[in-house]
Amino acid sequence: MIDKRTERVCKYCGNSFDVYKSHMKSNTNSAGNFCSRPCYEKWMCKTGRTTGRGSQWKKTRNKVVSKFPFCAVCGTTKNIQVHHIIPFRITFDNSIKNLIPLCTKHHKIVENFFIETENLSVDLETQSLVWNNMLRNRQAETYNTIKGIINAGR
Repeated sequence: MIDKRTERVCKYCGNSFDVYKSHMKSNTNSAGNFCSRPCYEKWMCKTGRTTGRGSQWKKTRNKVVSKFPFCAVCGTTKNIQVHHIIPFRITFDNSIKNLIPLCTKHHKIVENFFIETENLSVDLETQSLVWNNMLRNRQAETYNTIKGIINAGR
């Protein structure tokens, strides 16, 4: 009989737990990595979040979305959120240069990657340069793809 479960170690608390192998194929950040929802949530917030984005957040967010009304990664126009390239909790920076629109799916993925790389002891200036270049280049590629599709339809 084929074993449908596998043993994993929680990325947050280090406890062992069993998970169905099929759950590890999911597209969520928590798939097979955490023993419980509380561990997943604590891991996502482990560096301490600062809540609130200031009185101008809604206006700033709308400005970003109106300039680029699509996910910088996949081009969808559904479920658009505005991502801080370098998290607000670190820089308190709501400037347009630190913001990029992402769909809900890619926002979670990008944030997860940032958290993974945050502990690599790389200075903030280098992190900012790398993340800005990576996300802005992807945004430009997505924009050009969308533009090409629109032009081909004319």
